[in-house]
Amino acid sequence: MKKGANASTKRCAEHRLIRFALKPTVVWAALISCSYAWADNPSSAVSTIHLPAGAIQPVARVDSKGNLHVVYFKGDAARGDLFYVTSKQANPQAFSQPIRVNSVAGSAVALGTIRGAQMAIADNGNVYVVWNGSNSVAREKNLPMLFSRMGAEESKFSSEHNLLGLHYDNPQGRERILVGCDSEIDGGGAVAAGNGNMVYVLWHAVPVNGSEKVGQVWVDVSKDAGQTFRTAMPIKTEASGTCGCCGMQATFADGKLFVLYRTAKNGTERDTTLLTGNAEATSFTSRSLQGWHADVCPMSLFSFAQLAGHEIGAWETTDKIYCADLSEPRAQFNQVNAKSLAPQKYPSLAAGDSQLLVTWTEGAGWNKGGVVKWKLFDKKLQPISHGNLGQSPAWNYSTALAFPNGQYAVIF
Repeated sequence: MKKGANASTKRCAEHRLIRFALKPTVVWAALISCSYAWADNPSSAVSTIHLPAGAIQPVARVDSKGNLHVVYFKGDAARGDLFYVTSKQANPQAFSQPIRVNSVAGSAVALGTIRGAQMAIADNGNVYVVWNGSNSVAREKNLPMLFSRMGAEESKFSSEHNLLGLHYDNPQGRERILVGCDSEIDGGGAVAAGNGNMVYVLWHAVPVNGSEKVGQVWVDVSKDAGQTFRTAMPIKTEASGTCGCCGMQATFADGKLFVLYRTAKNGTERDTTLLTGNAEATSFTSRSLQGWHADVCPMSLFSFAQLAGHEIGAWETTDKIYCADLSEPRAQFNQVNAKSLAPQKYPSLAAGDSQLLVTWTEGAGWNKGGVVKWKLFDKKLQPISHGNLGQSPAWNYSTALAFPNGQYAVIF
């Protein structure tokens, strides 16, 4: 996407790009093995997990038992599919056979990097996945926000349903008409698992034919493990707008729902902003973390991790990756790699007992891959070690992993 385009033009152009199909058919390959080796010294080195050829955008989580859960994208970048695998021993070579997440073929999209899957793992083992639907499943020209779930004892995902509005059946068999059905989804979504059976899904949307300057963050909540959802509502804050082609991230910790996203005041003030909500997601406070004056959307992502009881966040500002302790009223920003001149994108965090792993991609752009890098920090966010993991393909990003046994890894 050309840097000279304004944000609304950029968004429309990206939506048009999603409409074309590169190939009419796709041959799927099973995830059989990965390149992987544990580091000898977990305190100073990071291991690598390579997805098989053609697989991109790994969303990976390690549960409390050390089991690894991964959702990845494969296929045509404009209309592909999502697959889910696990490793019972936190060993990528022991991955299970892939399970397709989306029941409607081609309903996922990888173009732009920020509209792909997000996943949450509940304490009881339930898996929740959300993603922006592709144009192949759009109804009335509105791209859907799709949700699917799989119970801990189940072997397949539920049929996805659209949380955004009309023409999708809810589990009771009725058309689901939302307050926000006159809004268009704009940017990537997020999902978080709360206490018990609570599930939170968030996205930002703009009025039909509106602009990012008046976009709002929306939240939908399920109290029965994602089987039904209440009516989605916009989050009322003092912040203005939602950055049109950016993603967002959510996490639940210590009885609170945390959300990172980017504003779009006047279409130029793209602040990284933290929302903090109560467990019912009925009341939120807003806090601007770092400003960024930009005429175009940077197509950025965010990440959370909890380190030694503190909530850590990571984001991109002026092509640099920053992380900070969000528990502090006046968080000090740590620039992850100040020496590099290459644009830095797509941060991911993972925390062990006393160390924080950050991974990101340098030199990536529209339909262009980059170099995956990582850095380890101590609990005071002082650097310990760093490394370069090599080239990553277009539309891809890396995900940081921390295992209970003290090992760290990056999957891409």
